[in-house]
Parts: sequence; structure tokens; C-alpha cells
Amino acid sequence: MAEPAFEEVRVAPDHKVLLDGNELPIEEMVDVLEVTVSDYVTGASWFCVNMNNWHSDRQDFKYSDGPRFKEGAKLEVTLGYDGRIVSLIKGEVTTLEPEFNQDEAPTLKVQGYDSLHRFRRGRKTKSYVQLKDSDIASQIASSLGLSAQVEDTQVTHEYLLQDNQTDIDFLLERARRIRYELVIENGTMQFRKAANDKGEVVSLEYGLTLRSFYPRLSTASQVSEVLVQGWDPKTKKAITGRARTGSSRRQTRRQHRAG
Repeated sequence: MAEPAFEEVRVAPDHKVLLDGNELPIEEMVDVLEVTVSDYVTGASWFCVNMNNWHSDRQDFKYSDGPRFKEGAKLEVTLGYDGRIVSLIKGEVTTLEPEFNQDEAPTLKVQGYDSLHRFRRGRKTKSYVQLKDSDIASQIASSLGLSAQVEDTQVTHEYLLQDNQTDIDFLLERARRIRYELVIENGTMQFRKAANDKGEVVSLEYGLTLRSFYPRLSTASQVSEVLVQGWDPKTKKAITGRARTGSSRRQTRRQHRAG
């Protein structure tokens, strides 16, 4: 395997952590040991800021016994290179996890989620008649106290059922079906076409701009066939979709429901 190229100029990564809208002061930033942000397509994004929790001069804990990182505090993580910093997540602190190890200084993990997690509470069963997905998105945004930026989905559905789901989970499911995406940011819900037809965002080269990566292939819990069933209220017939391993075409058939 050829040795990666190293001749290009490297720039140092930079990050900032903002608490309740203000950057952490330098004496607290030096206590930041690690910052992790996980961005999920189907759920709330997550952050973890791992802090040194030991004051060597006072021989006391710095943060775990104080109100500095209280639950519910607004926290933002930014990341970038050479002054080009972008916001990765704006969320709120939900978990404080101190760690005590006899061989290392105590640490405190400050963890939390973006605002999406607050809207995944309270399951309900509700029907929608003669509405487009964009109409439903606007209704749900209003019921959650959010403003809405919604792209028209064109197709009007005779009947849709929200079956024991939270509003957000139901809307995420609808978005996946029609290749839309759902984003909640700064009190606004965006329901729009998925932006997966754009060009590449960034190109990384191992040994130069990519320091490490960990690919993983798993065959655990794989199935040979998937069966999806529904009901057509207009024709009063069952709808069955079947896909097998290696099949690139969906097979659908209708059948009368017994009884």
C-alpha cells in the first residue's frame, strides 16, 4: 500500500463550546478533553462534552457539584479549520455523567440532545383525511408551537393513520416515504425535499485530511425477506409488498381479507 501524501499544508482543527449563548471562558475551555457530536437522520442529534472535573489547587471537584452545567442549559458546539467554524449542534443539557477513576483525574461528561427530543413525547392515534403530507406537517408544527417552512408535497391522501406514535415520529415516517427531510431549528420546523442530490460536501484523504476511520461490516440480524402489509380503504382489499435479498424491484399484490 502506497504511503499517503503529506506534502500539502495542514491546518489545525478548532472548536468552540457555547453555554447559554456565551463561549466558555479560556479557563474552562482548557478543561475540555473531548467533544463528540452524533447527527442522526431519524432521531434527535446528540452531543457529549467531556470535561476535566478536578481542581488540583483546591483538591476539589470543579463542575459536578456546581450549577455551571445544569440540566436544561442551552449548549452549542462549533467545529472547523483555520477560522472557518460552523455550528454542528444546538441543544440542551439532559445528562451529567461524572467519572471517577483511581488512576486518572475525575471527569464530567456533559451530554444532551437537540430540540427534537422534546417533541418525541406523548403517543397518539389520529386519522388524517383528504390532506397532503405538507398540510399535516403544518398542522403538527402549529400544535407543537413551532413556525413552519413547508414545501408542497402535491399529492392529497384520502386517508392516513397515525397509529400510537408521537407527532414527530409519524412525520419522520411520512418524510422517509416521500424522500423529504424534517429539521427543527430555532423554533422553526422545516419539511422539505431531501437535499441528497447535491454534489460532494467534502473530500478527505487518508493520512492528509483524514487521520483515522473505522469501517464496520455486520451481517447480524440480517433477513432474507421483508413483508409489508397495508389496507386500501377504497377497494376494501389488503395490500402486500414483498422484497427479498438481492431484489431490486418491489413486488406488490392485492388480496381479499378473510372475514
